[in-house]
Amino acid sequence: WIFSSRPLILRDAPKGQSLSEEECEMAEEAKEITLRILFDVLEKKDCLLVENPEDFIGLRRVRMCPLIPVYLVQDLIVRLLNTSFRKINHMVDKTYHVPPDSEEIIVYLSPQFWQQKEMLACGSRPGTLILELSQILGYNCYLQEPTEEGEGNNVPPQVLTAYSICWAFETWMNHKGSYCRTYSCCGEEARDSVCALSRLSVCLNDIIPPPVIPETTAFCNCRFKKRGPLTSC
Repeated sequence: WIFSSRPLILRDAPKGQSLSEEECEMAEEAKEITLRILFDVLEKKDCLLVENPEDFIGLRRVRMCPLIPVYLVQDLIVRLLNTSFRKINHMVDKTYHVPPDSEEIIVYLSPQFWQQKEMLACGSRPGTLILELSQILGYNCYLQEPTEEGEGNNVPPQVLTAYSICWAFETWMNHKGSYCRTYSCCGEEARDSVCALSRLSVCLNDIIPPPVIPETTAFCNCRFKKRGPLTSC
């Protein structure tokens, strides 16, 4: 059930190239958007995150549900705050570099990154950054071998991989409604956010979501206001 519209991009410590001014602005904007999303997930941890995935063993409704622990989101924030960017124009074995004895993380961006969606969605820049940071945290890109089926009611929780973590943010937590000052699915005002009534929340909390309000035919003149930068390039 893990899919992504992005290609497999760049991976050992090539020096890469410095970003142009425009690319730097786009990369830092993607970083800021991703940070806002991650902080919003923490604010909604009661309906989207778990303290201990093992507590959900035996609940069949969460069998295919990605169980994202609170500490994982906290670790993603810490790593992202220490991340800088360079670019490379050819495929290599590794998409990031962590210099020895340093907290700095260098993520190498491929040409495809600039074509990805700005807002959180399948195949988006925030999703790509979450994917890369998940690998830095030690999660395998994919499952190395099939997991064993649980016996009886002892159904094990879904094993997390870098792609399943990315997929959890891009689809399971994401808004299903349209945005025009607020999201039609839940009333959330912040554009760069996740949904408290998302598929993941429904699955974890065994609730019935309200119907999504359809878009009106009237023209909605929405203007996205940029917030102050969280980081600098």
